[in-house]
Amino acid sequence: ATGMTFGGVLTIISNIIFGDSFKGEVGLDGYKKTAFNMLYLGLAMMTSVIVGAFFIDRAKYRQLAEWKKGYLKAILRQDVGWYDVNKPEELSSRMGESLVLIEKGLGGPCWVAWQSVGMGFAGLAVAFAYLWDLALVIMALSPVLVISMGMMVSAQSASAKATMAAYGEAGGQSSE
Repeated sequence: ATGMTFGGVLTIISNIIFGDSFKGEVGLDGYKKTAFNMLYLGLAMMTSVIVGAFFIDRAKYRQLAEWKKGYLKAILRQDVGWYDVNKPEELSSRMGESLVLIEKGLGGPCWVAWQSVGMGFAGLAVAFAYLWDLALVIMALSPVLVISMGMMVSAQSASAKATMAAYGEAGGQSSE
């Protein structure tokens, strides 16, 4: 997570360096200096993102393995009557759908979230350094964005649950 956050901070720094490169020296020396700065920054970003991605993927696969063990253990612990009430033929398709959703949730969005945290904090620091009054206006409007994003995520979550239930039932009927 730290590597991804650092990658986000470096993204903001690269924007500043690239933007400031047109204000300074003009000519071959200025372009060389900017090119080498961007090269070093790009290498640092690549390294931090690769290290962050490695550890996030490692944590994701460990969590998936624990989830599989726990799910199987919970199913095997049930009484015989539980299988009469619940449809055991739907269990495999429900487990598969759940694993896909968990893997999607722990994969790309996790990377993007940590990178966005780094970019957000670095962006706020730069905003307060350059135009503090505009930064205050942006911070005042950010709760509106957070609330609307929360509403969108809850709608997607409800849709995913309904889809998972439908696929579980369809998987049970097809296995019969």
